[in-house]
Amino acid sequence: MKKIICFFGLIIFFCLFISCVSSPKEEIASEANLTKSEKSFVTSVIKNTYGGYSDMKKEGFNIKMVDKCKSAEDVFKLFDKYVHDYHFTCKIYNAVWKFIPQTDENCIRSKDEQNTYFEKTTSNAYYIRFSSCLIDDSYPYAAEFVKSANKAAEYDYIILDARSNNGGGNLQQYHFFDSLKNMNYSGTVIVLQDKYSFSSGEVWGAAGFYISDLNIKLIGTYSGGMQSYGNCVERKASGCWAWVPTTKMKIPDDGKWKGEGIGYEPDIFSYTENMKETLEKIGIDCTGIEFR
Repeated sequence: MKKIICFFGLIIFFCLFISCVSSPKEEIASEANLTKSEKSFVTSVIKNTYGGYSDMKKEGFNIKMVDKCKSAEDVFKLFDKYVHDYHFTCKIYNAVWKFIPQTDENCIRSKDEQNTYFEKTTSNAYYIRFSSCLIDDSYPYAAEFVKSANKAAEYDYIILDARSNNGGGNLQQYHFFDSLKNMNYSGTVIVLQDKYSFSSGEVWGAAGFYISDLNIKLIGTYSGGMQSYGNCVERKASGCWAWVPTTKMKIPDDGKWKGEGIGYEPDIFSYTENMKETLEKIGIDCTGIEFR
């Protein structure tokens, strides 16, 4: 009997030992005390890197508040109050902070692959589908999107389909609209978006600056709402990680922007499943175009 008790005792001890040894520091709870190095990381990220630091201060934030934080949870409470930024992400071991956006439960992400790009014509429309703004030689957006303006300008309607576009770079978009402006394009540009259009994928962030020169309409749902700050960089330290926007972005002053996590309000509301019908109602030939 004693041997059996000893045997089970050894098993329990062994399990406890393994549990302690195999629990990495990443599993430290968010309530655990912050070290000086962790506080220093947070302070540096906010004060030296974050493009929204001045806006935080306007709302009453003081960098010394971080020193008073005892845990990651305390830091994240500060973020909840002072950081209104969908890009910004911070991780302290197993605890992660992200801005909480508003959601549209009825909006379904596009079924197109993330790096989809193609151009298509109908009797009166030039359609450009780009589900990413990735700046990479392997993806046509970087080189082809700007050049497409000359071809698209021959049509009554230009459709820029950026539904479920996670972003990348938007310099190409400014060049595109500049080209149309310089050609005195008199047709209508239609920008498509949904709740999964983020950052540079929220094309109205560029298009909205050209509404006095071009006839541009925004159709879809509200966008993702990731516009206030940009040009993100990664920051790392022992047990800590952050994705930090470095600059404050200029947003079109046309009333469409409703805030971080809310996005741009469309001129015509439409979900993907109704998109073809919506466009045809305003006179656009969508023959051969499938909205997935």
